[in-house]
Amino acid sequence: MRTVSFQQYDQAHLMARIHNRSSKTT
Repeated sequence: MRTVSFQQYDQAHLMARIHNRSSKTT
């Protein structure tokens, strides 16, 4: 359970970071 939560959180953070970076670059 903890691993899934961590993985999901990591994925969400990564996606948000990429999106934020892309938005900033644009």
